[in-house]
Amino acid sequence: MGKKGGKSIKGQAETDWGEPKTARLSADMTPTGRTLLKEFADQLAMSLAEMLERIARGIVIARPMPCNSLKNLIARHWVDLAEYERIPVERLMDLRDGRSEPTELEIARMALALGTSEEAIEAVIARGKNAGTETEGKGSKRLSP
Repeated sequence: MGKKGGKSIKGQAETDWGEPKTARLSADMTPTGRTLLKEFADQLAMSLAEMLERIARGIVIARPMPCNSLKNLIARHWVDLAEYERIPVERLMDLRDGRSEPTELEIARMALALGTSEEAIEAVIARGKNAGTETEGKGSKRLSP
């Protein structure tokens, strides 16, 4: 977004980068690749042009994790998380089974192992908690520990 009241150059709005977006880029892709790239940009709530600008400037863009809970994340990525003992297997089992919550260090190690951000891991954990609380009030029977 340009600054409010910012003067445009050659009809181009001023950008956050302090220069107008006047350079064109063309790339040949498969239809599937184009669709996936567009979906990724939509998930990040930005245009393809802005996403490519950020990548070019070295701003890391983490793909949102498709998992809906910590249990699901650990099950899908067991080998990556346990590799090189980033998180011991016994601890992964405790986290997967809901016997404890991950520490900040474990969240950081998960993000490192999966090539994503700590925020993405925290979002997965929050989705799992929200899903659990949504079902509690809907007549589901929840066993106490």
